[in-house]
Amino acid sequence: MVKKSWLNIGAILCGVSISGIPYLLLTSLLDFKGVLQYEYKGYTYLLPFLYPMLSNFLLMILPDIISDRMLSTTTVKYKSLFSHNPNAVFSVDLKGKIMDVNKETLKLVGYTREELIGKELFSLLQPNLDKQTIIKKVKSGSIEDVETVIVTKDQRAVDIKITTMRIVINNETIGYYGIAKDITEDKKAKQMIHRLAFYDELTGLYNRRKLIEILNEWAANGEEFHLLLLDFDRFKRINDSFGHSFGDQLLKEISIKLKHFTEKKGVVGRLGGDEFLIMLPLKETQEGYLEELVDCFRKPLNVEGVDVISTASIGISTHPHHSTNLTELVKYADIAMYHTKENGSNGYSFFSESMLENKFKNIAIENELRYAIDHNHISVYLQPKYNMVSGELIGAESLARWKHSTHGMIAPNVFIPLAEEIGEIDRLEKKMIKEVCGLLSTWIKKGKKIHQTSINISLPTLLHDGFIPFVSHTLIENQLNGSFLEFEITERIVMKYETEVNSRLQQLRNMGIEISIDDFGTGYSSLSYLYKLEVDRLKIDKMFVDQCVENSEVVSMIISMAKALGLQVIAEGVEDENQIRILKKLGCIEAQGFYFSRPVPHVEFQELLEEYSTADF
Repeated sequence: MVKKSWLNIGAILCGVSISGIPYLLLTSLLDFKGVLQYEYKGYTYLLPFLYPMLSNFLLMILPDIISDRMLSTTTVKYKSLFSHNPNAVFSVDLKGKIMDVNKETLKLVGYTREELIGKELFSLLQPNLDKQTIIKKVKSGSIEDVETVIVTKDQRAVDIKITTMRIVINNETIGYYGIAKDITEDKKAKQMIHRLAFYDELTGLYNRRKLIEILNEWAANGEEFHLLLLDFDRFKRINDSFGHSFGDQLLKEISIKLKHFTEKKGVVGRLGGDEFLIMLPLKETQEGYLEELVDCFRKPLNVEGVDVISTASIGISTHPHHSTNLTELVKYADIAMYHTKENGSNGYSFFSESMLENKFKNIAIENELRYAIDHNHISVYLQPKYNMVSGELIGAESLARWKHSTHGMIAPNVFIPLAEEIGEIDRLEKKMIKEVCGLLSTWIKKGKKIHQTSINISLPTLLHDGFIPFVSHTLIENQLNGSFLEFEITERIVMKYETEVNSRLQQLRNMGIEISIDDFGTGYSSLSYLYKLEVDRLKIDKMFVDQCVENSEVVSMIISMAKALGLQVIAEGVEDENQIRILKKLGCIEAQGFYFSRPVPHVEFQELLEEYSTADF
């Protein structure tokens, strides 16, 4: 606004000056006295000369006034921009020596102004910068943004971005300005975003997104490679028993082993949960590498001072042999992995077309299982329990059996986990309870001597809101005393939901129902859990019974522990006389197993009740 005012004044003065020139000329040439009868008095004859002289004088000094004002304003603006800039600003000569700095520069590097003036700028920056190239670009007028690291006086490395521009005076470049911004936090944020986008937060391995990206790259380059999908057996059980924090530590230990196994040969990542994916180029695979991979997880992993064994089940598909479609490759590896699990786990399987057919069959079996539960096609089988000292039949364990119309008898270790997976286990176990109670009630009415019958109960069933009322109603409906029933639970159930489960168990015991812990010794129980549990009996797992002849220490410890806590004990999976001899010697009285009888249909068990009351052992 001020500048415009001075320009208007200058224009007026120019007009005045120019208009005075003809007046001066006329005054010089004409005799006004003779023409106009006008006579100059004193020095008034000089007025015509003074008029243009004064106007031209003012016109001459006006630019200086304006330029001084503008120069002063520009200087103030420059100093404000330089001194009060929120970023570090410095000026450097063409030799790279610092000429001036603002306060933010001093804050950034920690040096004083005196220490920085004359100092080589590039001595503060990371050494791999191309000094000559940067200076050349600045001289040419290119505004260059450089991301680098500046080293502070206290030897901290700070990430910065420098924007450079020339200092030009009289069309000559005498140096350049640098505006430096601290981008340390920005870089950390970008690195965090990149890490979250492409890396698994828990293990630090590649995540699914990054693995798919690498898969696409390898496939586009025509690479031949194996895709290994790993799932760790018993991980869910360990996770349930020890908690998620322990499970997370186990996953970290697993990831370290997998990193060591792949090294520079391939790529490893985590898909989620306990599923990992390994990509190995065919040219990098060596004979026996799969056996080596499986074997390395047969050895215990030490997690928080606890030795844990979680073996791996592996499924393998191959690009391009099995498919060039990456989604299909992952699916095929998944199918092969489940094939490994169904065949005993702790191994590996290569995908084949027959597995795909079986996958479709399994989907069909899911629907058929629902139908079988709805229409009571699941039968109750009973396996007798005996007192090994007296030889007396003391009870039985009820077991679900499914005779499929096409596939024949389907193994319990196939359809029971399937029922859990599809959310039908609660209905299946309630039907078992109802049928067992019905059988016991019928035998009582027929005058048979009945014994306590055990039924396996899973966690979803036990925690279902209507379970306790259902059991109570079923007992009343069948006019049955609760003492004729025993519910078997696994120890991992209690360890996961100790308070709630214990409350439910107490309610069941109040009805007269006894509680047994099944598969005892395989779920990492501790004495503190056993001490607090509302249970009556421990069932020694078959795995320990099998070893009791050669190594009886574990069985002896379980029996001693049970007796110390006032609990009864029963051995399952007894198959020969040597096992009976050792168990009796160690103080185990009750047993069941193929030595006595396989599970039989309830009709045959009824005959057993009628024909045999005792046996000799």
